Amino acid sequence: MYLVKAFTEKGAFVVLVRVSTLDGKDMLKPRTDLQLSPPHYPEGWDQIVPELAQYQGTYTLTKHQWGAFFGSDLDLQLRRRGIRTIVLCGISTSIGVDTTAREAYQLG
Repeated sequence: MYLVKAFTEKGAFVVLVRVSTLDGKDMLKPRTDLQLSPPHYPEGWDQIVPELAQYQGTYTLTKHQWGAFFGSDLDLQLRRRGIRTIVLCGISTSIGVDTTAREAYQLG
């Protein structure tokens, strides 16, 4: 939350990434994941926490895969703004954040 506050106050481009799906069909299903059939997601599981959602001027991106770049317009949004350096943080460091960092590196 402190990074979002600091960056938005400086006018930085802040992207809030959430994972969401309507029916689970567009998400990865590796054998290591618990297979629920049909998919059951608790109410509000895919919402940005209110403490972060309150900041004006942020860009919310919905991802369906491990990384935030795959199947989204994140690369385009960053390139349009001339952004070449990103700061990543999140709740799933060894999967989502790591994959997003690797995708960012691959995309230059």
